Amino acid sequence: MKKNALTVLGALAISALPGCASPILTDGTYYEFLFGSAPAAASLCGTACVPTVNPVANTVASPPWTFSGAANILVLDLFAAGDLFQVFDNGLSLGSTSDVANTGTDSCVNDITCALSNSEYSRGTFGVGVGSHSLTINHVRNVPNAAGGAAVFSVTAIMASTPEPATSALFGASLAGLALLRRRRRHA
Repeated sequence: MKKNALTVLGALAISALPGCASPILTDGTYYEFLFGSAPAAASLCGTACVPTVNPVANTVASPPWTFSGAANILVLDLFAAGDLFQVFDNGLSLGSTSDVANTGTDSCVNDITCALSNSEYSRGTFGVGVGSHSLTINHVRNVPNAAGGAAVFSVTAIMASTPEPATSALFGASLAGLALLRRRRRHA
């Protein structure tokens, strides 16, 4: 009886772990993903995607994409302009990409730099704080006459700001001055 209970508990514990989570870099690397007809969850590109250019995106990472630390997440539509995405971290919505005209034009196709400079392409930047993150993306609107497509995202770590030595020295000198002033007033 105990053995069966432990087997069931072990199976439940393993099933609670994320399936094929891919740890990703927070260095601004682009990751390409596929999506089907809206509404649809983003999926692994593998060899099914047309490789991006300028720069070339990683196509082997699969959702949920995991990373740790404070970061900015950029999601960018590619190929036909007009798709719309909703971004989630640990199951909580961070928001949607920009709602652009749903034209389906292919002015940039698979060129990331071109799409970044072209306002026809939906995009969104989402900030997350410190901690562990599990990123998923849902496709919520297709371009006309499309059954899916591909897009990219990148994650860039946010470095904690540290004061410059001169700022710290000035702050320290101010505190010392206040302490000295208080001491003089006590003795007066």
